[in-house]
Amino acid sequence: MAAPAVRLATPVAPDAAPAARGVERTVLGCLAVVVVASTVLHHAAPAVLAVPPDDGVPRSGWLWLVAADAGAVALAWLCFRHARATLGPYGATMFLAGSFAFTGLEETLWILWGRFDPRLGGTYYFTKGFAWFLETPVSACLGWFFLAWASVTVAGVLVPRAGGVVRAALGGLLATDLDLWIDPVQTSAAHRSWVWLAPTPVRVLSIPLTNFVGWFLLVFCFALLMDALPGRVARHGPARAAWWLFGALLALEAAILAGFVVLTRALAAVVPAPVNLTVLGI
Repeated sequence: MAAPAVRLATPVAPDAAPAARGVERTVLGCLAVVVVASTVLHHAAPAVLAVPPDDGVPRSGWLWLVAADAGAVALAWLCFRHARATLGPYGATMFLAGSFAFTGLEETLWILWGRFDPRLGGTYYFTKGFAWFLETPVSACLGWFFLAWASVTVAGVLVPRAGGVVRAALGGLLATDLDLWIDPVQTSAAHRSWVWLAPTPVRVLSIPLTNFVGWFLLVFCFALLMDALPGRVARHGPARAAWWLFGALLALEAAILAGFVVLTRALAAVVPAPVNLTVLGI
């Protein structure tokens, strides 16, 4: 049997199983409420968050959006079934909900910060999505879940005896490698799934370097937290462990955003003119 992505077989004690199921329902219910509210706000009142128009974006009609979301849900469900078989129901739910909220909130904060703070001059925004989590399409949140799950699972198979830091780092590198292929395609004129706004000092394949740094850090940090979750469950129970996980994720959100600002300004100070590390003109 393949090694688990993280050491989270999370055997919830029998007497704690009802509490774990309650935590799972609460966490998923909260995500559902945010998704429904965000979707209504995004489509019915786009002016509230100054959502840019999607004029001229290929395949942005309702049928395309619903089909794309359905495809993301299908892939996420397959990964969730594998995660459930590997980690158990509680562990799989924490991985899904944690990764979904972690990336959705990080993307949203960076998008809105750039949109409403003139000092940043804009960052980026997503153009496609039927269902939304704040200002991030649900399909992007689910995509991050199944790419993160695939990356850390493969890392666990490749280095099953390595420590958590090594496995988390390898998972982050694998996810970043996948993103190197995905982003140039999705931001091309043929798709325009999202739009980069501000000129950045260093780009890789026309994508800001901070994007790939962010991918590595998000997967690396998330894998480390998931690796530590079983101990929290054993000591404090599933409810308090879930509070710890999401609290730690919020703290990481703030730290990573602050790091992005520092990195962007440092690159602008040392790179006199924008640089695009490109292959075949991409």
